[in-house]
Amino acid sequence: MKKLLTSLLVFSSALLLSAKTVKVGYYIDAGNFMSGFMEGDEKSGYAYEYLQNIASYTDWEYEYVYGYWDVLNEKILKGEIDLLPDVSYRTDREKLYNFPEYSMAQENYYLYSLRNNDSINPEDLSTLDGKTIEIGRGSYQYDLFKSWIKRSGIKLNVIEKPYDEVSESEFNAGLYDLYLSMDLVAEIDWEPVIKIGSSDVYLVVTKERTDLLKELNAAQNSLYRTDPYYNSVMWTKYFSNVSRQKHLNIREKEWLYGKDVLNVGCYKNDAPYSIYDERSGETSGIVRFIMNKLKENFELYDLKINYVYYDDYQEIVNALKKNEIDLAFPFIYELYSAELNKIALSRPMMNESFCLVHEKGQNLDEIQKKIALERGTRSTRTFMMSDEAKKSELRFYDTPGECLDAVIVGEVDSALFEMSDISSLIFGRKKYKNLVSTEIGNPQGISFATDNKQTQGISIINKVISIINKDDLQKEIINYSVKMQQYSFYDFIDDYISIIIAVVFMLLLLIVALSASVYHIKMLVNYDVLTHLLNRRSLKEYIHRYIEKADRQKENFCVVIFDLDNFKMINDTYGHEVGDEVLKTAAEIIQKSISLEDKVFRWGGEEFLVILNTNKIIAEKIANRIRINLAAHLFEANGEEFFVTLTGGLSVYQTGREYTEMFVEADKNLYRGKDLGKNVVIS
Repeated sequence: MKKLLTSLLVFSSALLLSAKTVKVGYYIDAGNFMSGFMEGDEKSGYAYEYLQNIASYTDWEYEYVYGYWDVLNEKILKGEIDLLPDVSYRTDREKLYNFPEYSMAQENYYLYSLRNNDSINPEDLSTLDGKTIEIGRGSYQYDLFKSWIKRSGIKLNVIEKPYDEVSESEFNAGLYDLYLSMDLVAEIDWEPVIKIGSSDVYLVVTKERTDLLKELNAAQNSLYRTDPYYNSVMWTKYFSNVSRQKHLNIREKEWLYGKDVLNVGCYKNDAPYSIYDERSGETSGIVRFIMNKLKENFELYDLKINYVYYDDYQEIVNALKKNEIDLAFPFIYELYSAELNKIALSRPMMNESFCLVHEKGQNLDEIQKKIALERGTRSTRTFMMSDEAKKSELRFYDTPGECLDAVIVGEVDSALFEMSDISSLIFGRKKYKNLVSTEIGNPQGISFATDNKQTQGISIINKVISIINKDDLQKEIINYSVKMQQYSFYDFIDDYISIIIAVVFMLLLLIVALSASVYHIKMLVNYDVLTHLLNRRSLKEYIHRYIEKADRQKENFCVVIFDLDNFKMINDTYGHEVGDEVLKTAAEIIQKSISLEDKVFRWGGEEFLVILNTNKIIAEKIANRIRINLAAHLFEANGEEFFVTLTGGLSVYQTGREYTEMFVEADKNLYRGKDLGKNVVIS
């Protein structure tokens, strides 16, 4: 026994000694690039995540040394630290540091002005003549600035100071007209005037540590072979909202302020993009959300928005050409078509996919022979221009219901719809229970449009798109999708017409038949047909019960959103029937892993939502138990065996918190788990 304990101690010591401690320079006040610059602070940011990803290949353990550039630069030159991020390459610096083979990012350098400085017009650089700027000597930006001044011919009043004496606060106070910085800032009162240059920046190694340089090169090589676009994806993640003009320029103001009303063209009955309520006369949907963001961001609270509705694409195009409307939404991002029609398109603000709805058990070739299309819709027009349409016999119908009915009776093999429409069309419908959807083609960008002579409108919309938080937009799309998933009385009549007729003629069985029907309706409305779990519609009632109990008893509860990993690949590989069996098995495993006080819901598609009546620590254990139980289950299909995993995002209720905030947080944690490699639970 003594020998065994001794061996374990030796083995443990060896493991501890195997990690190499590396001293890293950590910048103070570096914003999204490196945040958490005090010992004990939670750290995050572009460079921090980059360092952690490198460590996963090298088994390094970091010791952070905090300071400004000049201090940290002196330390790495003396060998007091081993690594320093964000160092621009210059040939003379090869003597100072060891540069690895790969850069860690590309930084852009801008001249910024304050929002309220009306004397500077970015569209007329001559307005910069005579303006003042404070700039630090000895920096890479300094050299870029000098080179740009020489090229541009702009005559600035330049005040040179040591690098660490240049003050943002003096610029913010209006003592200087311009400020030179890289595109890591997102100050709401700063406006980018012009980009003066860019530079690849590196995670450099002190000259004494060639061993670390060798390990860093190997780690970067592995990282970029796995993901060649790693730097671009990371930069977008942390700096997607920087160095963008967030305010209106002179031409945009003249265009917008010259209008008593901003007329926006929309398609009729085009949820979730535009939804018209005939009773109130109000418009809702994504278009209203964006227009409200426009008014809020540019402080145009008195601007009147008039929504004008049209039946088809050509009507909207004609209205744009006649200046009956100023903007139109939504338009597929088709640049060639836009050029032919002499309209201008904004940057895509979201993507939309198309799918074919068909009977279960059919392959792609079978469902593309005869396709039902709804007349006059955007999806129909776009599909007819695609290569897929040339392979198919197309039949046209007046309503979505007629298209789906044609599939059921065998007139066509499938019906074409946008993915965002599917849940609202077939949700809870008995007559459509055997229908499934298959995504086709590539996702299409969704944009705004104007007449190509009204480009100021597109410029304004592009600024709004760049400012809108993508999570807020996704939440709006989800909210409208939920609202559309309503099982109406007319749907019920359509689904159960034979039962109703039978009840009319069987008066003696009226009470029994009515009871059975009510029970069946409840099952359809509150339960998912496939998994027999509670559905999304019933969630609101239960979540309020948990909130009332938690507030009354001063207790917590948790929400976990699970998503099956690679589920589309399972459907594509084994077929949708196997996919349905995977969903049912996952539902059973989740149900068996929770207590009677907990609830599980079919959240949608391959997602499940679980309410756990316990604290965060126990909830994490339960969520991971569910994950492990599913991962251990062996599935069989077509003579093959395979495993399925899931990823979860957890959120904890706190008194006074809205439940929708919990769902958004859990969803964000879920997608963080997806980004981290899947098969995890993130809280």
